[in-house]
Amino acid sequence: MGEDPPAARPKSETHAYSLDEIMTMIDALGDPFAATLIGTAAFTGARRRELRAMRWDGYRNQEIMVSSSIWHGIETDPKTEKSKAPIPVIPRLAKMLEAHRVRMGNPIGGPIFPNGNGKPICLDAVARRMIIPALNVCGVCSRTESDQGHP
Repeated sequence: MGEDPPAARPKSETHAYSLDEIMTMIDALGDPFAATLIGTAAFTGARRRELRAMRWDGYRNQEIMVSSSIWHGIETDPKTEKSKAPIPVIPRLAKMLEAHRVRMGNPIGGPIFPNGNGKPICLDAVARRMIIPALNVCGVCSRTESDQGHP
């Protein structure tokens, strides 16, 4: 007989940030690209794979259609059929996306969050380079970890 399938990861509790926490994170990010990415994740509830697959041609009429999912460069269907439903875009996020689109040169197609080559950006790289350093702020001096002058 065949081998038993590997055990699934244990379920973990999820955490939802409050609106104040989300806005604090967005305000702490000096980079508008990263701020828009965090805002889109927070205000849509999209999965990481779905964020990478979001395209400008799927954003219209205050909705974002998620028609695919990207994992390690491989494009597939979203995790569930329900994931293919349009995601409503609240006015606060719509303003962020429109400003982001202008900064990007008003594209009508392609990824909403591209890398320098126009491909969907690596979210881990954005987190490592921009988001985590900006959010690691000292409770004593209110400076980022890299700008601190004390241990």
